[in-house]
Amino acid sequence: MPPILRILFSKTILIGVQRKLDGTPAIFGGGTAFWIRRGDEDVWISPFPPDWRKRYMSIVRQIAATGIDGVYVDIPYWMTHFEGWEKSWASFDDYTVAAFRRETGLDARHDIRLGDASDPHFRSWIDFRIRTITDFMKEIDANVKARNPNCITIAEIYPGIEETVPRVGADVHQLYTVVDVIAHEYQGMGDSMAASKSSADWFDQMIGMFAFRAFAGDKPTWMLNYCWDGEKGVSIPEFMKTLFAAQLTAGANSWDAKGHIMSESNDLQTRTEVFGWIKQHQHIFYDLRRPIDPVGVYFSPQTRDYFAKEFTDAFKSKMNLVLASHHEFEIVTPRTLSSFQGRMLILPSVPDLTADEMAVLRSQSNNRFQLYFVKTRAGLPPISSQKVTVSASPLTISQIAEVDGKPHFFLDNFAGIEAKRNPRPTLARDVVVTFPVSAGSHVRILPFLGAVSEIPVEHEGDKLVAKIPPFERAIVVWCE
Repeated sequence: MPPILRILFSKTILIGVQRKLDGTPAIFGGGTAFWIRRGDEDVWISPFPPDWRKRYMSIVRQIAATGIDGVYVDIPYWMTHFEGWEKSWASFDDYTVAAFRRETGLDARHDIRLGDASDPHFRSWIDFRIRTITDFMKEIDANVKARNPNCITIAEIYPGIEETVPRVGADVHQLYTVVDVIAHEYQGMGDSMAASKSSADWFDQMIGMFAFRAFAGDKPTWMLNYCWDGEKGVSIPEFMKTLFAAQLTAGANSWDAKGHIMSESNDLQTRTEVFGWIKQHQHIFYDLRRPIDPVGVYFSPQTRDYFAKEFTDAFKSKMNLVLASHHEFEIVTPRTLSSFQGRMLILPSVPDLTADEMAVLRSQSNNRFQLYFVKTRAGLPPISSQKVTVSASPLTISQIAEVDGKPHFFLDNFAGIEAKRNPRPTLARDVVVTFPVSAGSHVRILPFLGAVSEIPVEHEGDKLVAKIPPFERAIVVWCE
């Protein structure tokens, strides 16, 4: 930035720069992150300076008015993810502190015990920061649609379901209600690269993606995941295929990016092959998946916000048990609680449900389903037999759902995968699925990058039993 512009920038914007409690501004020089080149500055502004916000929304309207397909907002956050900022719970700039006082009557600089979830004032600060980012994105979308109703609003978000959400203030559960698409730059709790993930890391990644799809409803989920960034001695195409197969199993859109940029490809031939195959079968993967007879696992955003580690550990523990035992599952949220049709709802470590959540739980559990409150290390309660079942290795993940009126199994095999060494799983064998005879008489399969074919079935009472041929990465099975 030229010196004259830098001076003008400082005079007009510096007062609105996000800040730590001690007043340190969120201004970073070259080398702080890979996208900040020498001589550049990376500056994080509060959403509250009125002149800046007015100018920002004016630019948004100008972009939308061009007739462009979408407006992409790259990480709308409170700056808490650079080194030294992680526990700052910023921002304490004058504009943000004033807005918090208007809403709550509290002084953010003196009335809060930062990081203390037992402090109701700190909880108010958490809620305020999340609400601020959500409202900011809602205003962006309103300005986009005012000029171009067909233009979509996309938010890129890296936090998923873990403790980073309340820190940066970008809660995808809330954001899905105010934008058209979320592009998830998400790696779970493992390494960000597909080439560096173990089987356990893939399970963690899948839980996050299944949660995103539960939050999204009928909106699409874009997965801005990374495959390879210089790891030695690995097959880039094979790791790309493992990543694509996992995303398809979860019902998320695939996004191939080279290294940590958003463009190009690690291997264009592989991308061309996979994306061409996806196009042929997109309705199987992307038509709405409806639950059949699920076990519910409850996700409480507020509990996560206040007790992030305890809740996230408990939620993932229960999801891992459900996935390993191949029960049909549905991740239930406050928005979907009243419509949940399963017979059992598991609540993993939820010490801080809202009054509305408790009211719906009491009402629905009396009439429709059983509630199970379980601690982190507790096993699953006994679960009655379900309408469709799958028998497979615990290292095969399954999602059971109805697509276009037909019961489907989405299966992904992670057995034998080794981080930075072996991206190709060992063949999944001895997989057996059952359907009720009322589902139809033909069982079809679609292996990853393969073709649709029909397989034999056996009748056992009121069930159709199908033995799935060995498959490598992923396969879809359905009855019609």
